[in-house]
Amino acid sequence: SATSSGLYEITGSEVVATPGFDPGPGRFAAGPAVAVTTTTPDATVRITTDGTDPLASDPEIIAGETIDIETSRVLKARAWKTGMSDSAVRSGFYVVTGDVAAGSGFVLGLTAAGTVVAWGGNSNGEFGNGSTSSSGVPVAASGLEDVVAVSAGESHSVALRADGTVFCWGLNTDGQLGDGTTTRSLVPKQVPGLSEVVAIDAGDRHTLAAKADGTVWAWGENDYWQLGDGTTTTRTSPVQIPVPTPVVAVAGGRYHSLVLTSDGEVWGWGWNNNGQVGDGTTTVRAAPVRVPGLIGISRIDAGQFFSLALQTDGLEAGTLWGWGTNGYGQIAAGEIGHSKTPVQILSRVTDMGTGPLHSLAVTQDGALWAWGAGGGARGRLGDGARLNRFAPVQVQGLRDAVAVDGGGAYSVAVRADGKVFTWGYNIGDTYSDIPVPEPDLNLVDNSW
Repeated sequence: SATSSGLYEITGSEVVATPGFDPGPGRFAAGPAVAVTTTTPDATVRITTDGTDPLASDPEIIAGETIDIETSRVLKARAWKTGMSDSAVRSGFYVVTGDVAAGSGFVLGLTAAGTVVAWGGNSNGEFGNGSTSSSGVPVAASGLEDVVAVSAGESHSVALRADGTVFCWGLNTDGQLGDGTTTRSLVPKQVPGLSEVVAIDAGDRHTLAAKADGTVWAWGENDYWQLGDGTTTTRTSPVQIPVPTPVVAVAGGRYHSLVLTSDGEVWGWGWNNNGQVGDGTTTVRAAPVRVPGLIGISRIDAGQFFSLALQTDGLEAGTLWGWGTNGYGQIAAGEIGHSKTPVQILSRVTDMGTGPLHSLAVTQDGALWAWGAGGGARGRLGDGARLNRFAPVQVQGLRDAVAVDGGGAYSVAVRADGKVFTWGYNIGDTYSDIPVPEPDLNLVDNSW
């Protein structure tokens, strides 16, 4: 008979599915609890956190269980199952840095352990430690744990816990604490009736929150329509704001508010005298309107009468845009007075922050930049010149910052190792023109 021939490839046994991580790797303010999963039933998963590939002798974790990443670590996982080939190694770099938020005259620090510290002025109980005594060294807020985000208003503080609850404390003249009263609180108080929150931000005297279902809630001062509920009625408890698409982030300015939707668009409302809402007009907006032309946005922030948005299109770094007032150079748009639509500021940006009159940004190369109000004996821009800057200038003496924010007349940054630096006006009428480290304060023990 005829001879038949062919090429046959021997592929070996079936391969175990590569483990997955949830949440995925990236930068985290507080140490995340990472779930390690695999889609192969009854597979054995082993992990390492020292950068080495997992071996059969390394610690085992049941698929779906979590591991707490308390400091910056490389997490690796591999899965085994009898009769199948080992999975590939899943690797992820988790950077845990802590975070900061700057109020008018005080700073909040979020540690990687999920606790909150504060320093600076405390005349309205902004520290949350039961007193009104100011302090030049960090003091702990009372009774807070498992915090994943903090925000600072003019004189009130906000914290989001991992369980989705929100706590507020400090000044409450306009109901910005959301507890149904206008009485200040010297200790953190849970906002009643608000749960499953994933994002928070404090405006000057109002507060915003986004829930896991994509809805937006606001409370506090509303004289300039900054709550977005179509009224100018002050709200001492959260009210839902009609935003048409799911929201993932919020930002509050002095009298205006912004939200970031899940599809990367920005919406705004409130006082719009300098175009800070970004809709191309100076018309007051009592309800949310879309900022035209912005897509692929991953972060938003709001200064006193201006706004910032970071366009990354899903990448680690991207283009920073700004709109609104530019009287001191807040949006780095040269000598123009204001812009009613977004203008490009800086590229390769990974983080940004705003004070009332100045802005800050971190670029991918680790450089720190500032622009806006810098005149007088303040030093808030950190370039040593004490001049208003209408274009970004590099902050002197500090690199590898990962988070920044601006206060009334000062700035604050966190370095990748968890060390905190401040510059500008300080309590006791002192100031620094360049960043100085906060003594004995590390938000996380990243010892590399």
